Amino acid sequence: QVPETGGRDFLQSRAAGIAFALATLAFLLGIARPSPLRRWLAFGAASVREHRRLVVGTMVAGWAIVGIGLWSGAQLPDACEEAVLTILGATLDQVGANQALASGDVARTALVIFYQNFMVVTVTALFGSALLLGVPAYLLAGASFLAQATAFGVLGLGGFPEILLIGVLFVLEFTAYFLVVAGGGMLVATLVRGGLSQFGLAYRKLTATLPWAALLLIVGAWYEAAILLL
Repeated sequence: QVPETGGRDFLQSRAAGIAFALATLAFLLGIARPSPLRRWLAFGAASVREHRRLVVGTMVAGWAIVGIGLWSGAQLPDACEEAVLTILGATLDQVGANQALASGDVARTALVIFYQNFMVVTVTALFGSALLLGVPAYLLAGASFLAQATAFGVLGLGGFPEILLIGVLFVLEFTAYFLVVAGGGMLVATLVRGGLSQFGLAYRKLTATLPWAALLLIVGAWYEAAILLL
């Protein structure tokens, strides 16, 4: 019988947690002083202002989907809770979250959370699909976040102050996701307005959503690790 191992073992070490803490510090220093990262963030902010109606519309639609999911999940019978917990537990094992939580290491837990939320969800799924002329990101995000919100609705968000803590986490993480999805919309809008001559600019606008998403998800990862372990 093959021994079971934790998910993503390359993240499951004290050294990895320390490296993530140092990377977080370097990221914040890159924001605090003139740097390529700061210029990248500034270009992203300018792109959002240029397409503010599209971005706001994407955010409103995204939060509406989350709200519908939470509501519809709350309407399901209590028997569904066991199924959701089983799937959630298996998923947390697969991504290494349970192993990181068991270690009691805040930095290591934050790293595992950030890796899943940024590298897997944001970069691979949302940004990757947005590269295909934007529209697939909207379809993927709509279906995925509706399913996730429905699961949260089944489990419930708890009472005060739990619902407040979870609300802050939702704002950080879903805003990051919706921003990258909106980047796909900005890509399409730029091509529609300027034609193929604006191809490079359109993709730079999409790419410029990544540092903002990273910032929100770094904060979200440390915040989530802290409320789970401290």
